[in-house]
Amino acid sequence: MSLEEDIRKLTRKIKDIERAPVSTGSGTPASSVVSLDGSDAVGVGTNYARNDHKHGDTARHTHGNSTALALVTGSNTGDQTLEGLGGVATSRKVAGHDLTADVTVSKSDVGLGNCDNTTDALKPISTATQTALDLKAPINSPAFTGTPTGITATHVGLGNCNNTSDASKPISTATQTALDLKAPINSPAFTGTPTGITATHVGLGNCNNTSDAAKPVSTATSTLVNAVLGVYRTLIIATGSHIATKVAGTYMLGCGDPAAVSGTGVLYPIQIINIASGNFPTVNALAPKLRVRATISVNNTAPTGNFTVGFYPVTSGAGAAGVKIWTTGTLVSGSATTTVTTPAGSSATSVSGSDFALPADGNYCLAVVTTATVATSSLVHINATLEWHNA
Repeated sequence: MSLEEDIRKLTRKIKDIERAPVSTGSGTPASSVVSLDGSDAVGVGTNYARNDHKHGDTARHTHGNSTALALVTGSNTGDQTLEGLGGVATSRKVAGHDLTADVTVSKSDVGLGNCDNTTDALKPISTATQTALDLKAPINSPAFTGTPTGITATHVGLGNCNNTSDASKPISTATQTALDLKAPINSPAFTGTPTGITATHVGLGNCNNTSDAAKPVSTATSTLVNAVLGVYRTLIIATGSHIATKVAGTYMLGCGDPAAVSGTGVLYPIQIINIASGNFPTVNALAPKLRVRATISVNNTAPTGNFTVGFYPVTSGAGAAGVKIWTTGTLVSGSATTTVTTPAGSSATSVSGSDFALPADGNYCLAVVTTATVATSSLVHINATLEWHNA
């Protein structure tokens, strides 16, 4: 039998003694009292005894409902033992403690020497538990190592996301809808009326929205045109010869024939030009201008007097038999050349007039004005041109 079972058996017997009555064999109260500890009394008899017996404060012993007091040894002096009752002998020990006195059992006696008397709520974290906790991640800002598994996109609120790189992501429905409202770069087909696009956007920032017919003359073209228009162009060439004994006067010039005296019949035709303003337009704000140039050539004998060439209006007269009469009008203002004064023999002097405005529409000719009779043996050739340009 184990020690633990002995203790349990003794405890039961003590509780029985507390509950069982003790008396003499005749059923009368016990005549003598045995005090086991000086405080309680036990009747002495042969059959049973009222049990108010305490053995110290440690255990009360009962034996059914009757106790054979004959088994109690010792005098009635309070030192009787219960060994003869078949209980636990006082020589037995509990966890090394004698049963003759109160037994105080420690936690080591019951195999709990490593335990502390703390409530569950106050128990500290054990070493093993701490070791296990050290292998866990905190809820707040956990720092995992290795490769966590068992966690899905849904757990982190991304159940609708796919694990694709940015470069591999497909076009979303919303993005595609937005793209469908855009025009492709290559051959876009716009609808409606595109706005916000300027000529600069298509590389035509210097262009104006004018039709070809309405386009102005460009600066370069204008410069070129002005340069062309600025060049003098010959309208007519008139010549004539002035021989000795020719008196001073106004002589119309023809084409290689002797100069004809104004208002007299001439055999040879004079060089006539018809001026019509419609034939001389203003271009690029440049008005038509006329100019007279002349060369006075002399043989080896110097003539007498001065020579001036100008532009004159002419009118046709009736004439006479075998001749034609032309009459000059007033010199067109500003058309006279510089005067060649008393040219020397064997000389050729070229002179030019200034630009003058286009005269009124009509017939005109070039004529030379002399101021003296040509000297004997002298011969003068007059070459004159009428020029035109825009300026």
